[in-house]
Amino acid sequence: HFWSLLQAAGMTPDELFAAYVGKNVLNFFRQDHGYKDGSYRKTWQGREDNEHLAELLGELDSRSPRYADELYGALAARYAQTAPEDRAPLDRAYSDAMKAAVEKFPDDADVQVMYAESLMDLMPWAYWTANGQASPETPALLTALETALKLNPDDIYSYNDMGVALHMMGRSDQAIVFYKKALELNPSYVQAYLNLGVATESYEDTIACYRKALEIDPNYAEAHNNL
Repeated sequence: HFWSLLQAAGMTPDELFAAYVGKNVLNFFRQDHGYKDGSYRKTWQGREDNEHLAELLGELDSRSPRYADELYGALAARYAQTAPEDRAPLDRAYSDAMKAAVEKFPDDADVQVMYAESLMDLMPWAYWTANGQASPETPALLTALETALKLNPDDIYSYNDMGVALHMMGRSDQAIVFYKKALELNPSYVQAYLNLGVATESYEDTIACYRKALEIDPNYAEAHNNL
């Protein structure tokens, strides 16, 4: 049964081992770089971390006794690199790839979130036009986030991203509900505190949100700037 599944997936035992180790290494890498508190950047140079992982799996020798360490080091090197001046072509290519992934794996909540975030990268803070019309990519963005939340109601990134989209629509009251839900799930999610501070109309509440973010991460530049 195992071999028939492997054959159906079009994978060799070596490829299966590399993919298994790769996913585990990426999970450790995410945890080491702020995944729990929300400071981890899932997109590097316009490409999602899973895309970098897939490329590195094809470059490294999975038979090496230090394969896991080498893969972790390669991920770290890419994560630290400076983004190119014009990342638009990379962002578009990545978003197109994620759209294909969503079509292939519609029931995968992580894929839905990654697709949504790839769309956000195409139009940062411009999901709606000045006259209140949705930008071309906005309907797909909202659909992906709604689907992700149905599939995984505990995903803090989906709640935060939905809050951002609603806030940009002028629906701040609804955005606040989503930010607070993200913080209910993860009280250390500094990005949600920052966004909540932007969305709230109370000056005192805004300052309190920024200070809470800095209490969690004293080096959080955006919170310092907003104060």
